[in-house]
Amino acid sequence: MIVWSFDPYRRIIQTFSVPSAVLDLRFSPHIPDTLAVATSTGAVLLLSFQPENASPLVQTNSFEVATACSGFLVLSLAWAPLSPSFLAFTLSDGTVGVLDVDQGTVIFEMSQAHSLEAWVVAWSAREMAPALYTGGDDSAICCHRFWVQTRRDQASQDPSGNCAVVRDRKIHGAGVTAILPLGVDRSDGEILLTGSYDEHIRVMRVSPTPSRPEVLAEKRLDGGVWQLRHLRGEGDLVLANQDGGCVTILASCMHAGCRILEIHLSADDSWTIETVGAFEAHESMNYASDAQTEPSGKKLEDMTFISTSFYDKKLCVWRLQDNEP
Repeated sequence: MIVWSFDPYRRIIQTFSVPSAVLDLRFSPHIPDTLAVATSTGAVLLLSFQPENASPLVQTNSFEVATACSGFLVLSLAWAPLSPSFLAFTLSDGTVGVLDVDQGTVIFEMSQAHSLEAWVVAWSAREMAPALYTGGDDSAICCHRFWVQTRRDQASQDPSGNCAVVRDRKIHGAGVTAILPLGVDRSDGEILLTGSYDEHIRVMRVSPTPSRPEVLAEKRLDGGVWQLRHLRGEGDLVLANQDGGCVTILASCMHAGCRILEIHLSADDSWTIETVGAFEAHESMNYASDAQTEPSGKKLEDMTFISTSFYDKKLCVWRLQDNEP
């Protein structure tokens, strides 16, 4: 893991050695200087990030969520929006689980929730009925019921024993690799964005009752959609139930590079997806991208974008000019 500084020039601050491959990294939304790291040896590392120090990264804990001899990888992580110590994870054997980092224990686990690699996990934005959304190499998107029983953060699966309330393998034409809840919780369901190896991004509605998700809009992006990030640029509005709105998304599209997208909800409740920018300087698979907004900036042009690619080990820093990188 490498800590970079771009103020004012590009330089490496720290190289932090990890004894295995790193497959995901997530900062806590509750404790901003805490981050979790997914490793290829079945462990989740907890680190502290103190940018004022000469060596900002320090490991504070390690949790083995897969048996060391199993050979399973931790593929994705997601911090719970309401319970600060809950960290969801997925494994390469299709397992989905939740780790309580305060207690150091796995409090929820569904073995082989997917028949192949479980690539991605995301928490529902619903406060009254929390759930985990997962996507796998088996082309399935699943919704797993999960909630906190008491104020002491005791967790429980669905008492019926059928934790996967929603499971669909027909919508996506290949593995499901990205899931991004938009925070739109309507009476007819929650709105998600999904990405897939089939090169499409989709707007989907997942009903609170066990029924097949509904595709509201989709768009081909010419590359497998591996990661989706919400950007807070000009024109981003809270998506209301009736008044419509727009959110802006940064998509990492593997061999097609980066795409900047606007997801529009019109007043007549129809959804559209528009490409407003692209970055195609990578010569290999673009698996991760993100952006930072200038303190006084409100437009896409005020954002600094960082994107990386796999085989060529390239890191690119770029900006938009008139909606063109």
